[in-house]
Amino acid sequence: MKRRTITILTVISVVMLAVPWHRIILNWRANRFLSEATVILSTGSEDPGIMKIGLKSGDSFRALLEHGCCSGAGFDAVAIQTSDGALFHSRNNYCGAESFFFEMTEHEFESLPALEKYLLENGYTKIRQNTGRKETASTSPAT
Repeated sequence: MKRRTITILTVISVVMLAVPWHRIILNWRANRFLSEATVILSTGSEDPGIMKIGLKSGDSFRALLEHGCCSGAGFDAVAIQTSDGALFHSRNNYCGAESFFFEMTEHEFESLPALEKYLLENGYTKIRQNTGRKETASTSPAT
């Protein structure tokens, strides 16, 4: 019986060392953040972390992001919803809200199709198609 117990404990120890538990937990936390951000953006809820950016066409998008170094969360994640209802997720690292705002306003996107093209070319995944919903947003960074 002792030999079997020692063998089982040895196997469990090897598995615990071999599996990257830290990565699994961070990935789970990032996915949870993206799910919660999707609900917040989709319901039109206000959140102090939402960034609202306008485009030249008059359309806009809202974004919630998490940067692991600034918040201590340990992961990077971004959820974006456009004024026509399309939703995008990414694990891109912008090193904070100011960096994200600068990156997105520097491109001076003409329209939502130009924004979507940029997002898809830069590691974003389109989670939901356009719903046709329009909303207005200011072009100021989060306060």
